[in-house]
Amino acid sequence: MITSFADKETAKVFAGEFSKKLPRDIQFGALQKLTVLDRCEDIALLWSLPGLKAEKLTVKGFDDVWSIHINRQWRIVFHWNETPPEASSVEICDYH
Repeated sequence: MITSFADKETAKVFAGEFSKKLPRDIQFGALQKLTVLDRCEDIALLWSLPGLKAEKLTVKGFDDVWSIHINRQWRIVFHWNETPPEASSVEICDYH
């Protein structure tokens, strides 16, 4: 379950609204992946879906930071909490 967003533009995409600040061509794919993340109750599910390319990131000072690829340039980055299972600070970001 997604509990919070790091920015308004990601929240707009999740709500099915168009964001003028994010590329139009990534928004539909991002919405699909955000929906999977919202329904996820176990981080292992994200690993099991190869199209997501989910990976744990090593960010100094932060635990349990994950990313899901939208395409080669854009990712959904979020913090994962096991108990209760939830994603927070979800953000679509340019990873290059």
